[in-house]
Amino acid sequence: MLLVEPDRQAVGRAAIGDGFVELARRLRFLVVDDRVVIQPGNIALHHARWTARYIIDGAPSTEEVSGTTADMLTLQADGRWVAVVNNPWGGDVLDDWVSLSYSRRGSRRSGL
Repeated sequence: MLLVEPDRQAVGRAAIGDGFVELARRLRFLVVDDRVVIQPGNIALHHARWTARYIIDGAPSTEEVSGTTADMLTLQADGRWVAVVNNPWGGDVLDDWVSLSYSRRGSRRSGL
């Protein structure tokens, strides 16, 4: 799963591929800093701060966007790490999720 925007997900190989192609087309630059990896065995949680500038309507934007990732990875038999969840918005998605959940249910139940 790729979290394209806080309210838009890409699920499945083709949709995720399309999401990354669109992202690469729109990024002018991307800087990643301050990485932390928590690895209990063959799974890992990756956090990193990032900053990017987009191309909007064919012109470079002067506005920067930034966030902190929360990505989940698994170790493959051949030694490669593969992302199973790519969430560039990290915990910020909670604000949108709680708002959406609250408006749909009329309460703030977690659903767990």
